[in-house]
Amino acid sequence: MRFIHQNLPEEANYAALEIKRVYDLPLTLEAHTLEHIFRPVPAFKGVSYQCNFQKLWHRDLERMIILTSHDLFADNKSQEDDWIFGSCWMNMYLASTARLKGRDNKPREKREVSPEHYLKRVTALILHELGHDLIDNPAYEQAVWINAQTGYQLPLGPHCTNPSCLMWECVDIRTPPQEEGWMELGGKPVTGTGIDDVLERVSENWLCSQCSSCIKKDSSWKQ
Repeated sequence: MRFIHQNLPEEANYAALEIKRVYDLPLTLEAHTLEHIFRPVPAFKGVSYQCNFQKLWHRDLERMIILTSHDLFADNKSQEDDWIFGSCWMNMYLASTARLKGRDNKPREKREVSPEHYLKRVTALILHELGHDLIDNPAYEQAVWINAQTGYQLPLGPHCTNPSCLMWECVDIRTPPQEEGWMELGGKPVTGTGIDDVLERVSENWLCSQCSSCIKKDSSWKQ
């Protein structure tokens, strides 16, 4: 599988080692500017996750990981609610470093946390997005983000119900305060929904036993 990064070699190399260990995926790392594939969301100073990644294809329906420094948005309705860390969309596994560099979720160019912690955040995000296609766990429940002040809801898709698993959903760096909003999983409010909360709980193997047992063995993933 091709792992295309926006001139982020340290992040890509670190993550690639864990992807190989967890999913046994051989990767080819490539550096690109990536500017030509993204659709800007000017009002939010970011880009849409629905990018023209087909422009990078070497063959039809090619799977690829894309790591970018652009700030990603799932929609253009709410700058406060529509930003995302990453996405599993079609055959693309997209991850952004923009909001992983500080102690809160604000997009930054300069890293403000330790190199090791930052790299773990990036790696966790990419492993999570890959897991949406590589793990076929029938016990997943639908997750949704709810803004407490406006009632705005952002569907987040199916996720693991085990809070110690990497496939548990993250909506922030740390669990947002209740007055700001919350995540529901299977229709029930849950806590511990920050990426740093998950990193404090996950095992060395990243995945819960059920998700580990549900990793697909399809040989096409090795291409």
